[in-house]
Amino acid sequence: MTTKLLRLAFAGAFLTTTTLLQAAIAPAENLLPADTIAFFTVPDCNALRAASKVSPQLMFWNDPAMKPFHDKFMGKFTEKFIAPLEKNLGLKAEDFADLLQGQFTFAATVNGSNGHDDIPPGLVVLLDVKDKSLQLKTNLAVLTKKMTDSGRTLRTEKIRGLSFSVVTLSTNDLSELFGQKTPVSEIGKEQKPQQPVDIYFTQYESLLIAANSQKLADAIAAHLTGGSVPALADEANFAADKLSQFRTPATYYGWFNGKVFFNLLAQIPDASDSDSDAMMPKMSVSKVLGATGLGNIRSASFAMREGRDGTVADAHISIPADDRGGILKIISLPAKDASAPGLRPRRCDQVHPHPSGWQAGLGRPAKNVRRHLATGACRHQLGRGHRNSMAQQKDPSFDLRKNLFGNLGDDIVTYAKAPIGDSLTAMANPPDIILVSTPNADQMIQAVKVWVR
Repeated sequence: MTTKLLRLAFAGAFLTTTTLLQAAIAPAENLLPADTIAFFTVPDCNALRAASKVSPQLMFWNDPAMKPFHDKFMGKFTEKFIAPLEKNLGLKAEDFADLLQGQFTFAATVNGSNGHDDIPPGLVVLLDVKDKSLQLKTNLAVLTKKMTDSGRTLRTEKIRGLSFSVVTLSTNDLSELFGQKTPVSEIGKEQKPQQPVDIYFTQYESLLIAANSQKLADAIAAHLTGGSVPALADEANFAADKLSQFRTPATYYGWFNGKVFFNLLAQIPDASDSDSDAMMPKMSVSKVLGATGLGNIRSASFAMREGRDGTVADAHISIPADDRGGILKIISLPAKDASAPGLRPRRCDQVHPHPSGWQAGLGRPAKNVRRHLATGACRHQLGRGHRNSMAQQKDPSFDLRKNLFGNLGDDIVTYAKAPIGDSLTAMANPPDIILVSTPNADQMIQAVKVWVR
């Protein structure tokens, strides 16, 4: 009897473990195709919900003092966007809000476009409902019944073994669904007919998939069923950013494939001769990208981490040093160590060394200022102005331009302590100190005295 119970317990544990393993949904980069242009993802909606409850931003939003503005804003938002959607779908927003349990991802892909055709970008939404699979199944059944009852035709397509429901929506259907007005055509130009949109949606275990392209639905299904289609995780630029930007778990993050996006833009043909009489002639996209340097952006990403102490935001743009030009070359700065120095004061609450790159921000602006001071008017006003003349009476070698701006270093660090007292004045002016590096402290101090005198 004991042996039989042990066998049953072992079998139950095995089945439970197998079910949990099957229910685990891969992260966004393992599901999205390699031609993804951009995506935004919340890896765990439950974790975001828990973090939001203690975040200063949400606490401020839900504060009683914000209630009039909060209620008015949410009322307008519901009236403008949520109510029309609920009316046309016959579903309540709360029914789907409860499904936000695991991963939520929204992404845009190339979808086979070459940049100058009529193929729209691929759009996909992924939602992991975790243990609410039955509720998702019920909601999808109600949704499909509502569409059928309203006269829309649904068909079923098998893609990689998954049954996708497909509904074709015209421009009028989309306008009715989202409460949008009919677009107004430009006078003198014939408006291109809007192509109908096919929406593919299905449920795979606890994952909801909705896409506007059969090709995109096929790529997602392949990654779920063990296909060999390349995923975003295999893309070199994303793989490099994942190691540097997403190694620490983030509450939510996003990534932009600049190389793919700007390559598509560069393929857009220049304006034809028929547009030569236009009041504002069209500019060549490729020339704009070359002049601004935007065409050399490999990728861009951001990661947000919510906590009790606030929000930590990391942003990153990847551009090879040799390819930086135009605007990007102007704002590019050399990277330097931005860790907090060891001379931190006692009972210091906040330390703000400038980030790597911007920590070196004083040197180049200082050179620009000195360059402008060398011009006639500025040099006469500041370099040989009244304050400079007064200082030269005591020290003929003194030069405000050289002693002040010429001695600005690359580092700036601020220390802040807790306010002394609980009054508004005290809280608005906490004790702090600013440290600026300089190669000649004596000249710098003397120049500051002359400047503020």
